[in-house]
Amino acid sequence: MSTDKENKSILATVLSVIARAAYRRPILFLVLSIGLAVGCSAYAAARLELRMDWTYLFEPDDPLVQRVDEAREIFPLPGDIVVMVDQGSKAQREAFLDRLAQELEKQPELFHNVLYRVDLAPIAKKALFYLDESQLKRLRDVLSPSGGEDPLSGQSLELALHALDALEKALRTRGRAPYQPLWTTLASESNAEQYLTQLLSGEEWVYTTIGDGKVNVLAFHSQPWGAPAGVSSDPSIKRIRQILDEFQPTTKDIRVRLTGLPVMLYDERKTCTEDGIRSGIISVVAITIIFAIGFGEITRPIQAVTALMVGLGWSLGFTTLAVGHLNFITVSLMTMLMGLGIDFGIHLLFRFDEELGRGFEGEEALVHTMNGTGVDTLVGATATAVAFLALTQADFRGIAEFGIIASGGVLLCFLSTIVVLPSMLSLFPGKPRPPISPEGFLAWFEKGVLQRAGGVVGLSVVLLALGLFYGSRVGFSYNLLEVQAANLDSVKTEKEMVSTLRRSVLSGQVLVEGEEQARQKLVELQGLSTVSGVGSILTILPKADPRKAVLVQQIVNEISGLQLPQAIPLETADDLRRLQTTLTNMEANGKNRAANPQVRSRIETIKELTRKMGPGPVQEGLSQFQDDTRKEASGILDLLRRQVAEPPTTDDLPPALVIRSLSPTGHYKLSVSAKKNIWEKDNLLEFLAQTRTVDPDMVGHPVVQAHILEAFDRAFRRTPWYTLAGVLLVMAVYLRNLRAILLSLLPTATGVIFIFGVMGLVGLSFNVVNFVALPMSVGIGAVYGVHSLHRMREQNSEELLSSSTGPAILLSGMTTVAGFSTLMTANHRGLSSLGFVISVGVAVNFLASLVLLPALRRVIRRITEKNPQGL
Repeated sequence: MSTDKENKSILATVLSVIARAAYRRPILFLVLSIGLAVGCSAYAAARLELRMDWTYLFEPDDPLVQRVDEAREIFPLPGDIVVMVDQGSKAQREAFLDRLAQELEKQPELFHNVLYRVDLAPIAKKALFYLDESQLKRLRDVLSPSGGEDPLSGQSLELALHALDALEKALRTRGRAPYQPLWTTLASESNAEQYLTQLLSGEEWVYTTIGDGKVNVLAFHSQPWGAPAGVSSDPSIKRIRQILDEFQPTTKDIRVRLTGLPVMLYDERKTCTEDGIRSGIISVVAITIIFAIGFGEITRPIQAVTALMVGLGWSLGFTTLAVGHLNFITVSLMTMLMGLGIDFGIHLLFRFDEELGRGFEGEEALVHTMNGTGVDTLVGATATAVAFLALTQADFRGIAEFGIIASGGVLLCFLSTIVVLPSMLSLFPGKPRPPISPEGFLAWFEKGVLQRAGGVVGLSVVLLALGLFYGSRVGFSYNLLEVQAANLDSVKTEKEMVSTLRRSVLSGQVLVEGEEQARQKLVELQGLSTVSGVGSILTILPKADPRKAVLVQQIVNEISGLQLPQAIPLETADDLRRLQTTLTNMEANGKNRAANPQVRSRIETIKELTRKMGPGPVQEGLSQFQDDTRKEASGILDLLRRQVAEPPTTDDLPPALVIRSLSPTGHYKLSVSAKKNIWEKDNLLEFLAQTRTVDPDMVGHPVVQAHILEAFDRAFRRTPWYTLAGVLLVMAVYLRNLRAILLSLLPTATGVIFIFGVMGLVGLSFNVVNFVALPMSVGIGAVYGVHSLHRMREQNSEELLSSSTGPAILLSGMTTVAGFSTLMTANHRGLSSLGFVISVGVAVNFLASLVLLPALRRVIRRITEKNPQGL
């Protein structure tokens, strides 16, 4: 015990010197402290950033971060920001995007590489290369059948049968049946069909779509090629939303949404910022009100809150200097520090007021406060700081930064309390409050607890057993989408994309040097069962093949001599009779007698049909059939006459499309989309397991997300033990008694067990944000345990609530819970769940310190009556 007293004497001396200096020169210390806080806050406002990019959660030398950086050097482009347009008609969607693109062109500094359609004109003269080799041969055979072959065989037979089917439909419906183009027999089951359809129909553009053409998309970048990584997309996102709002009155029949990973990160950053500011304001107000009510006056609680605000200002400056940014884990730390930091002022004020009540003057009362509660508070602050600092060993930058900021912030809040609070007490000392009534509710409650100490301990054991039972149900949710605000349009859009379109803002990126290797990997990726699609310029750019070039040249040569025959008059009954006479003569001469039984059967069916029809219906059906076929033939001939035997190249495609898939160094980017929802961990790992068989070095956000989840899983399993080790180290140095150390950790253990139990009871899982409640509960519980145990040892009694320490713990617990519970107002579900979890932990921490710990000590005292000083 002598060493314990010596340690305490040294700490008490240091604290007393600092407090005395501040008490004697209050104006100087206040000006310096507040001035420094203002300066730190201004510095943080100018330099401190909120970064939501996932790569900032890892060290720069992390192998994955280095791979991502290398990929960014090859493709120095930000992620796509995407406008999705669905519902309404195709014409409405395309007209809207045309208008939107024109508006974006007015601000090229914000909107780069806009892509929403592809100009068909440059590739129209090379359209035949979109047919495969077999289709080109069939077309060539149709145009130049060999003399020795049956003219109605192979592709010619297919065309003849298709034409006869179309003629029969036209006759039966009097020309009202939809016309099925003849050329589809050449391009069926081919990507060429879409392009040929639009070319032959006279369309000039192919609009980019997803979801079987039901959703039009416009994509753009917020920065040009080569812009440094990390440049904010905020101005572009804000402006596009303003434009879409301005266009809203004209989008009655269509639905317009904004998505893309930059949008989701922006929304999450904005939500976290708003949540942090709102919870911080509510926290300050709630803490001040509860403090004032619990303390019985307003002046000195405001002094303690002022000291806390100064400490928070210092903490902002420290955060800016030590780390330079916040992430989605550390963004709520200011609110957390309010809950933690106010405890120091509460304990010191209650003890100071008690010393005043004993008759000590201001400075002497302050010294007595520092010698007792001040040392315990310092030990508690140190234990909490060491617990947080232990998180730096988690091998995860995101958690390590949390540990650095939290540990430094706790110590700075304690320092501001022992500097600013004595200065303000010197200027406004106040009067001692009336002593705690031995007949009051707290004393009555405590008396009942201690009289029934065995029952209290027994009940606590039962509750802890229930906590362990329900706690066994608690898992860890690795879904990063589920921690974001559910009411965000970008989150809703992403969920709908995943469920209905099998698309996501998350896509793997495979970078391949050289076209041949890129095409090979493209085929391999498309064959994977977990892949829904692979985006690449190679999917719309046909492979250069000398054999196809020869076939195209042959077709070009054959087509030069072809002419469209004159239309057959079908206006009058005489025209029909002349047509019938011509056909009858041709059949009599054998020129119109089909040798193929299929063709002959179709002709007989049509002849029988026309015999049963009147002249009018026959005329209408034949006229419409002739008009449709002549129009189609004219378009085909026109297209074929423009063909050249040169394959399409990237020069024929929009630069905004090429830049997304092909770098100047010759690297192709293949964007791999998952078939399942890869926000879910199991689906993500399955997707990566397959895609890595094609390219082990694939990058992109699915890879980064898997790395994050692995790091969080590791941190979740390790950090509570790290913090416990830190707390044990401080307690061992300070208490130097195994039984005392174990008793001081009782609130910590109880808090952790109840966190698991309550979460299991309400069906809540840990996630990548709220799991930090565990190390925080360890640190906070240790502080309450030290205060309770030391005061019981000091007065050799378990009656805490009749001294200043009990009410101080009660009030500090209530204010801490109030501070943390304000996070439950957050829209960000990760922060909201963190507020709930840590509030449960703190509530159990201080209740265990005031109820269970004294009851257990009383039970132990009864058992060890022969050694009452052993505790």
